[in-house]
Amino acid sequence: TLLFGLRLLHSLKPLAKGIEDMAEKRPVTLSTRGLLGDLADGINQTSAQLTRQEAELSQRDNARAAWIAGVSHDIRTPLSIVMGYASQLEDDPELPRPKREQAGVIRRQSEQIKTLVNDLNLASKLEYNMQPVRRNPIAVPALLRQVAADFINGGLPESDSIDVKISDNAQNAKITGDEQLLRRAISNLITNSIHHNPSGCSVTVTLENGMGNWSIRVSDNGVGFTKEQLVDLNRPKSSAMLENHGIGLTIVRQIVRAHGGTAVFRNLPEGGCIV
Repeated sequence: TLLFGLRLLHSLKPLAKGIEDMAEKRPVTLSTRGLLGDLADGINQTSAQLTRQEAELSQRDNARAAWIAGVSHDIRTPLSIVMGYASQLEDDPELPRPKREQAGVIRRQSEQIKTLVNDLNLASKLEYNMQPVRRNPIAVPALLRQVAADFINGGLPESDSIDVKISDNAQNAKITGDEQLLRRAISNLITNSIHHNPSGCSVTVTLENGMGNWSIRVSDNGVGFTKEQLVDLNRPKSSAMLENHGIGLTIVRQIVRAHGGTAVFRNLPEGGCIV
């Protein structure tokens, strides 16, 4: 009995190692000789099947990313031509005013398409870790103030306002990260508040230091999120783009994750939402 137990224990060790390797997505090839040969053969077959599936998924993801990048590239050139001609027509004094206004609509809608295409490409790169995160020291208060200033100087509607609040213990806040990506995340949140509150809203960007972490909050006093949107935002079932609040908030979540942070979306009791 003791001898059988020792042989069984000896046979179990490579099986345990094989299961561990399989969990780490490493290929497994166990010897099928001995007491537990059938079990070892089953583990080998399962490992081979998982390896094939992993390769197929990787191939599919690479093809999807390449397709998105290719379409994005192909769209840019004709779109730039449309925007150029529309801009010329918009500024042509010989055209009647209604025609110039129509040209302006074409230009603005084309700019929106260009932004969506760029967002789709960025989201794809972030999802598959193809977007390099260029980490450098960033003065966070200056970054937040600059983002707000860009919105205000860029023609913020009179019905909207943006306020930046930096707590006393965060006046000298610095982090290591990609300034362009973080600027994009904050801009997307402000844009989302303005876009989904056409009658106007007040946006507040806050920076605080709590429990050893920097906390950046973007809030508004608008309509807030629906229950369904909050579920999709906080517990997404997949990396699919959000239906109602679009690709912009998907990118926010991806950028925050790439910096080792967490994005939390919720509504405020007094109305509006906070991220």
